[in-house]
Order: sequence, then structure tokens, then C-alpha cells
Amino acid sequence: MREVPQLVANNEEVPVTSAVYAAGVATMAKLFGGVTSVYKLMRAGKRDRDEQTDNALRALYVALTETYAYAEELRNGKANDRKREYEIAGLWNAASIPLRHVDRRLAERCNMKGSYWMEPEVWDAGRVRRNAITLRRMADDTKKLLTR
Repeated sequence: MREVPQLVANNEEVPVTSAVYAAGVATMAKLFGGVTSVYKLMRAGKRDRDEQTDNALRALYVALTETYAYAEELRNGKANDRKREYEIAGLWNAASIPLRHVDRRLAERCNMKGSYWMEPEVWDAGRVRRNAITLRRMADDTKKLLTR
């Protein structure tokens, strides 16, 4: 077998057989392949997180848009519509589901916002503010999620 010199820590060249050298190269290739696999997994994880965030944002914007539209109607003198309020509650609760993978605290607040629309009579303005579920606050935090 052909000998291939290899430099060691004390700066002395030590003869190494080509079989040992090839085994070292194979080991390095496996290590590099492992690093490449980890990198691919990290990119796939980021892609999954991006998709989860997009799904959460879509659901949030649907709930926000419908809630803003209903609030506008109420400000313009339209009577309360319990059926519509239940639908809005469902939108906020539905938004909390994909959001729990992205921002647990915001997901909990969406769930509370759904509870607010299910039973608005048990939520006074102070409780809404303390729980950070005003429509403005929910919209601001949705925008923060969009830009993070």
C-alpha cells in the first residue's frame, strides 16, 4: 500500500496508509453530510414556521376585519346581532388555533376575545383593557407578528 504523509499535533509527519487516509476522508464526508442534513432540517423548520405564521395571520386578519366591520355597523346605529356576534366569537376562537404554534400569549388573548363576543355582558371595559383584548391592541399585535 502507498503511504500518505499526515501532519500531526507535534508537527511531525507520520506515514499513514492510503486505507487509513481513505477512512479519514470517508469520515469527514459523513460529518459534512450530517452538517448538510442539519442545515436542511433547519431550513425546513423555518419554512414550517413561516407557513404556521402565515396561517395564523390569515385567521387573525379575518377576525379583525369582521370585527371592525361589525363595530362600524354598531357605531352607525345598527342593533346588536347575536348571531353575528357568535360568528365573530368563532372567528377569534378559530384564529387562536394556528396562532398557538406561533405566539401562545396572543393565542390566549384571541380565545378571550372569542369569549368576549360569546358573553359581552360579563366583560366590562376595564376587564377588556386588563386582558389586552381591545380591538386596537389586537390589531397592533397582529401587525407586530406580521413584521417580525
